[in-house]
Amino acid sequence: VSHYMIAVNYVKTWFFIDLASSMPLDTMVDTGTSGSSIAHGLKLLKLFKLLRILRVDRIIAKIQQKNHIKYSTVAICKFLLILLMGAHWLGLIFWLVSIESGCSQPYCSWVITYASNAHYYSPVDGQCFSETCNEWPLASRYLLCLYWAITTMSTIGFGDITPKNEAEIIYTLFAMLFGTVAFAHGLTNMCSILFHHNKYQVDHEASMDELFDFFGRHSV
Repeated sequence: VSHYMIAVNYVKTWFFIDLASSMPLDTMVDTGTSGSSIAHGLKLLKLFKLLRILRVDRIIAKIQQKNHIKYSTVAICKFLLILLMGAHWLGLIFWLVSIESGCSQPYCSWVITYASNAHYYSPVDGQCFSETCNEWPLASRYLLCLYWAITTMSTIGFGDITPKNEAEIIYTLFAMLFGTVAFAHGLTNMCSILFHHNKYQVDHEASMDELFDFFGRHSV
């Protein structure tokens, strides 16, 4: 094994991604640049960490080969993982679109509407994230976003959380289109995987049906 070739290959593939995602960006943001354009730029660099997701497929393949896991089982797990990751990001961005819309009037965004109904909105200072709103538990907010994303992706859409302004409507349209296509594609693949997973049983049942049809035609 040539260590030089390994190093060259690493520089050409993952080196710069690992370098950008390993930088202490949180510390750099907190060191006197909070709220500035530099801080926002550094926060955007944190998105490089998302590129590490591309390694997940290789890691799963190694685990599959090492433990002799069936392809159908791995495919189902990957589908569920992708579904959860998609719902995670769709939900978080839906929250971000709402709080970045600059809306401060009652019921002008879905966050303020829900916060008002849950008594986490203080209309005194006209800000959703007042001292009262900050008492809204983070886990509760995340669960709410995840709930909206999953109901939107699965085309259920109960209608209890709806967009209230143009920015939210535009994003919701994108989420519905993306979520519906992704969910339908994944569901089709799941059905195909489950069909091939039970291929022997399906072939046996088909053979038995042909046998019964033969007996019926010949009065056996």
